[in-house]
Amino acid sequence: MSTRISLSGEILEEVDSFVYLGSIFTSDGNCTQDIRKRLAMGRAAMQSLSSVWKSKDISTTTKVRLLKALVCRSVAIYGTEGRTLRSREEKYIEAFEMWCYRRLLRIPWTQNKTNEWILGKLKVERELLDHVKSLKLGFYGHTMRKYKSLEKEMVQGCVPGYRTRGHFKN
Repeated sequence: MSTRISLSGEILEEVDSFVYLGSIFTSDGNCTQDIRKRLAMGRAAMQSLSSVWKSKDISTTTKVRLLKALVCRSVAIYGTEGRTLRSREEKYIEAFEMWCYRRLLRIPWTQNKTNEWILGKLKVERELLDHVKSLKLGFYGHTMRKYKSLEKEMVQGCVPGYRTRGHFKN
């Protein structure tokens, strides 16, 4: 049974998911669609910069810094501080990062090079997921420092009021 909400005499439609400011919101709060959409946008941004990755005039370290600035942090993980990450989404983010590094070096997966070999060749470590987690912690700390806010009450699970604990009696 669903609750019908009316606004100015018109009944509003209930939907399972909708897009608001570029993010996908679902009725169950699942963030998988939104994360996959963001990573797909990151892949598109990565492919649009293929002339940069193919350039022999740019050093590999500069290419890695460009990758992090133009693709990973600005497109792929934009807005992740408010999303719920499960292990499946974490694997998507890690796979995306390794895909970007392989694409940067122009090494296909058929060459059977390990992820450790790729990271050693670039002299980097996996850091995209750690960056996402630090953003989430920063957002959580920011929310908890607010004096009186709805976000803080939602995170803490507090409901304002004076109802006592225990069994409800008529």
